[in-house]
Amino acid sequence: MRNADIVTTAIVITGMAGVYVLLAKFARMQEELEVLPTASVHKIDLKGLTLRIDLLMKNPTAGSLKIKFPFVKVYYKDSLVGSSQVVNKDISIPAYGQVVVDKILLDLPLTSLLTTAVSMLNAIKKKEPVKLLVKAITTIITGITDLPLEKVQEIPLKISTQ
Repeated sequence: MRNADIVTTAIVITGMAGVYVLLAKFARMQEELEVLPTASVHKIDLKGLTLRIDLLMKNPTAGSLKIKFPFVKVYYKDSLVGSSQVVNKDISIPAYGQVVVDKILLDLPLTSLLTTAVSMLNAIKKKEPVKLLVKAITTIITGITDLPLEKVQEIPLKISTQ
């Protein structure tokens, strides 16, 4: 083997090892990122129900993150009751830091409520506990490749006493 071939092989192997280490780091970030949702009734009117979802995004790692604005789906008793708008916006989360993505509004038309979540609407009217399943979907932007991130959590719906 010529010296040039040895150097080229060494460079390729070193580059591949570097990419592997970087992807392993991003995979750890993907695993460690915490998403803590809260949900509340924003308003009820003749048009339907508007839910407000806030997401606390916690990054307990040494690397800063850039993610796409989360897309949120909300389920009640295994039925999809609504999803958020798609927003093309990047969000930065500092190392050992957190960011609140707030006021994600989900409009649930009255017709949708009557067909999929009548029991949820009745429980809200009676101020009874309501459990929602919130699925936050986003993408971690790494500069090399984008990593999908999906976090699912069951949470109580906050109903104001106003």
